[in-house]
Amino acid sequence: MMEDGFCKTVFLATGCNRTLNALSWGKKGLIAFGGCNSVYVYNPESECFVEILNGHGLRVNCVCWLSSDEIVSGSSDKSLIVWRKNKIKQTLLGHTDAVCSVCSCCLKNGQQILVSSSSDSSVNIWSQEKDKEFVLMQTLTFGNGFALAVSIVTIPETNGILLACGCDDTSISLFTNAVDQNNLIKVLSLKGHEDWIRCLTFVQIGNKLLLASGSQDSYIRLWKISPSIENVEPDSLAVTKQEFIFNNYAYLVSLESVLVGHENWVYGLSWYAKPESNPILLSASMDKSLIIWEYDETNEIWLDKARMGDVGGNSLGFYGCAFSPCGNKIIAYSYQGAFQMWKKDFGDPNIWKSEVVISGHFDSVEDFDWDPMGEFAVTTSVDQTTRVYAPWRKQNSMSWHEIARAQIHGYDMKCLKMISRYRFASGAQEKVVRIFSAPKSFFESLSQITGVSDEAEMFANAPLGATVPVLGLSNKAVYLDDLESWQQKGEKVQTKASTFANEDPAPFNPDLINNNEPPVEDLLSHNTLWPETQKLYGHGFELYCLTSTPSGDILATACKASKPEHASIIIWNALTWKQTDTLTFHTLTVTQMEFSVSGKYLLSVSRDRLWAIHVRNNDDKFSLVQCTDKKTSIHTRIIWSCSWFVDENYFVTASRDKKIIVWSRKNDQCKWDSVDTLDVGESATSVCVDKKTVCERYVVAVGMETGAIQLYFWNDKESWNLILKLSTFMCPTLSIKQLRWRPGHDKRQLGIAASDHTFRILSFNL
Repeated sequence: MMEDGFCKTVFLATGCNRTLNALSWGKKGLIAFGGCNSVYVYNPESECFVEILNGHGLRVNCVCWLSSDEIVSGSSDKSLIVWRKNKIKQTLLGHTDAVCSVCSCCLKNGQQILVSSSSDSSVNIWSQEKDKEFVLMQTLTFGNGFALAVSIVTIPETNGILLACGCDDTSISLFTNAVDQNNLIKVLSLKGHEDWIRCLTFVQIGNKLLLASGSQDSYIRLWKISPSIENVEPDSLAVTKQEFIFNNYAYLVSLESVLVGHENWVYGLSWYAKPESNPILLSASMDKSLIIWEYDETNEIWLDKARMGDVGGNSLGFYGCAFSPCGNKIIAYSYQGAFQMWKKDFGDPNIWKSEVVISGHFDSVEDFDWDPMGEFAVTTSVDQTTRVYAPWRKQNSMSWHEIARAQIHGYDMKCLKMISRYRFASGAQEKVVRIFSAPKSFFESLSQITGVSDEAEMFANAPLGATVPVLGLSNKAVYLDDLESWQQKGEKVQTKASTFANEDPAPFNPDLINNNEPPVEDLLSHNTLWPETQKLYGHGFELYCLTSTPSGDILATACKASKPEHASIIIWNALTWKQTDTLTFHTLTVTQMEFSVSGKYLLSVSRDRLWAIHVRNNDDKFSLVQCTDKKTSIHTRIIWSCSWFVDENYFVTASRDKKIIVWSRKNDQCKWDSVDTLDVGESATSVCVDKKTVCERYVVAVGMETGAIQLYFWNDKESWNLILKLSTFMCPTLSIKQLRWRPGHDKRQLGIAASDHTFRILSFNL
């Protein structure tokens, strides 16, 4: 993984942007894809990220490899960036709106041609001479229409280029360079599709070209482009003879075939040119399937040789796909930003088996927490899912993977807290707090993947898994008796995870889980839910934050509030789930709460720029022992975060006013005063104090609104001492949502949840 001096990235989880052309598989076997505002370069063989390219100001919409070590990316910030290794080589400005598609080709003389299409109704052609920068060569305009997809190729045995633009008027426009100039001119308009063209890709077969086009009419059309010396066959699907002239030679264009197999929009196409044989085509569709097409020379027809994809569930199909350079693997990314990878079975080339691949959220990661032992982390996101990540310990290596998708919700998730090792509470943009407990299937997977197996007895009578009823939001527990009941009723139990079908699968099938490795995407989304054990009602608006005591016997929750009557904190007994107290001090939304190490004190901070400390009494009631007001509060803006030191005599607060303040008490009195203020130079959104000290100094991590992270030493003798300011490529690109140090681990590791869709674990050597 990536290293930077005293810091190393142990794990990074993120999803792919939900745009077409957001992924490209390079010739060296590296996969480049857009995730939020960044470009990620991933090595599927070593299962780790090689580079993170930060430079765009808005979402990355399209990515393309220019060469083995150069990438170009287009963004909603209207720019293209050419990357060489991990540095910006050139920024291309020319579009007036978001860049949505990009492609390139290299001429025989070494000239590189780059084509970009934008939602400003234009297509820009950029040219690069050898060892020089790209310059804008030409701009093609489409009036009130759009070129939704572009693909470019060199005309065989010439130095000419052929550009195909798929448009929203259902036609494909072909452009080629004129004889005496470099500018492209339109030579043909191919019609036949009945809806928008969403993907195009060329492949060369000898002296011919084959253009595949995918459309929202659910069809794929193959267009053959060949020199005019080859006559169009009498039974060709071309209604009329179409040809264009290049360099005084005529080229015929005919419709080779119409591939019918998908039932929804075709969004992705990828060719693999097999040596000395016909190429094969991979297609991805919003019908949740991928199809591999091969040409049958005997019957002279294109056949679908293999199908992969999701079965039932809540997925919404695929956005794109790609072949590996050697053609033995394929990857696709879906509406949920999830990657799925398949590898060809060497025994049967028509069988493709699912492979373990990276996964992650496709929207802002709002919160996360470690289990008390630090063996796994649980994250929650605006993408309406809660995910569990754990290290996969193999014989000679260790890598982190998603091992469960505990909650798939209908509301954007906002907050989460582990109550005990196998139980957590979550809050979403609804008024209900939901409690989840791990099923037996999760423990079995966890014990096999991580080696944890010392608590098997507590799962003896636990449910096997969970399922979500139709139109429901609550995960219902599934027991062995339920599976037997389904079988007795004759209900179908799906037995093959990678088979594509339109019917929904059985709600839960433990036979599909391979406990020796992390589950693949279709199992994660269907078969790894945690049962919901409790709902807590009491708040008037959507949940915003929650916390629990270290022992897990008390839960505190708070919701969004614009009035004092809604800004109260509700205290719950985590054994009986009865409401034991309501704390009414704050006047606006409570942004974060944290119990002290002993569970005696509850610290809360708020949008009202104040903090409060409540002490726990013997009857689980809480009393206000100290708070700030307009006169005593040093913070002048929203207080976003707070954290107790392992010594309850100190705590720290972080605010939008750029201040980090340590508060201290003396002689165990219930009165804390500010003792040290640090100006970090920008809005601080998260702060966390490690419970392990270094030479009697506390380690404090601070996260910023810009995504920057800084580490400090602090004690009451030496004040603040900056240890480390992380490099840009080690940090998220957007606001830090949560920082938590990993407990129970010999190495000092920090978990980071951020708005740029990432969850990462950094390891420090201090």
